[in-house]
Amino acid sequence: MADTVQSKKNPQESTPLLGKSNAYETATRSASILEKVLQRFQIHTIQHPQGLLAKTLQVPVNLFEGQAANLPHYLSWKRAAFGENFVAAGQVVLGEWNEVERALTSPQARTTQLGTTPLNQGRLPNANGESSFLLALSQSGAGGNGLYEKYSSAFFKYHMVGIEKRQNDPVAKNIMDHLVRDYKNMPHGRDEDFFTSKEGGLKPFLIKYLHYCMFNIDPDDKEAFEALYSLYYDIPFPLYYYDFFGFLFNLKMKFSIKSRIRKVVKIYEESSMLANFDSENVGISKQEFAELLIPLMGIAATQGPKHLIEVAMGQKPIPEYKEGIDTSSINQTDVWDQLDLSDEKEVHAYLLECGRLNQPVGHSHRVAEEEFTVNIMGEERTFPEGTVISIPINMSCVNKNLYGDDVFKFDHKRMNLFDYSTIFHSVGMRHAGRRCPGARFALDMLSEIVVKCGEVRRNME
Repeated sequence: MADTVQSKKNPQESTPLLGKSNAYETATRSASILEKVLQRFQIHTIQHPQGLLAKTLQVPVNLFEGQAANLPHYLSWKRAAFGENFVAAGQVVLGEWNEVERALTSPQARTTQLGTTPLNQGRLPNANGESSFLLALSQSGAGGNGLYEKYSSAFFKYHMVGIEKRQNDPVAKNIMDHLVRDYKNMPHGRDEDFFTSKEGGLKPFLIKYLHYCMFNIDPDDKEAFEALYSLYYDIPFPLYYYDFFGFLFNLKMKFSIKSRIRKVVKIYEESSMLANFDSENVGISKQEFAELLIPLMGIAATQGPKHLIEVAMGQKPIPEYKEGIDTSSINQTDVWDQLDLSDEKEVHAYLLECGRLNQPVGHSHRVAEEEFTVNIMGEERTFPEGTVISIPINMSCVNKNLYGDDVFKFDHKRMNLFDYSTIFHSVGMRHAGRRCPGARFALDMLSEIVVKCGEVRRNME
């Protein structure tokens, strides 16, 4: 069966696992009574999705545990109690490395969730009466109707074209140089002006740099900057798409959020990148395509690189994983100060290790296309077609079978880091069409920041 954890690996793949894992024997702590009760309850509701308990009590569990599961340590802490396979937030978590690897390198069926967070279908972009939210569209080969491929192809054709050229031109270099000057002149400790100010530092840089490189928007266009910053950084914009929490967020924002979205949609529509947009070929209007880009920019492009560089520059700490090792005491900037800044590979490795221990994206999901059976809590459990299965990126990042017993230490020279990093929703460079499309662009941008601001740090000593 396609969704059993016993599925055979592609014989061309050769992940150098350092040990063997068993779904139940890998537990290293005793689960509490409440944890065991919650596991058994969710196993039942997931097995009976149309039952009364699934329709009632499971809903608040999904909401609140779904938020906790976004934290880097949560799923690995559950693994310590239950082994590689368990349930959380209404999803079946299959954490063995081979299963994560297979999920990230195979076409995925999707539903309207962001990781373990339920999304509101009515707030997601749609075109011609169907969802156009790329992150929720299934792929061909996994129940998709071809829309994912059509819209993804248009995304690359109109949104990513020319991005590398602009990233290396004088305008982008000037934006980068301004950031470096800000780093030198502004307080840049944790929660200080460089990371929090709208007047200069990291967030204004990201708005200008990303939108110049991706849309060819003039970084000196103050009106555009105000609208873009207002939507993506003045408010916690991804909450807009959440279901229950999004309702509370929208209630607070009233009509302001929709007004901000309309302004940014118009900016995207009028950008030179969409000047030759072919509505007939893509199958949607230019406005609908611009609306499609809003969540991709607001959830991924403006948030993922920001998270990763904040970790690399010390704004975000390495979280505590609660497994007997004080990871929160790691000071990654000590490593930054010792990097060979002339070695591009070492700088990339530093960023990947930062992302491994504090992931920009904790997990995604797929939908089972047929009934499957997996061992949880020492018993074989069968779940129906349509079950949501977590792809636990955060668990894979601290998998001892892949990275060794020192998995909770910061070591950017560790084995498997490049070829098996999952922080861009892939296994290194291997994927099945859902790898972050801006991964290389982001790495180049963030590496330049690490190098140039790293030089400033050394000259300030």
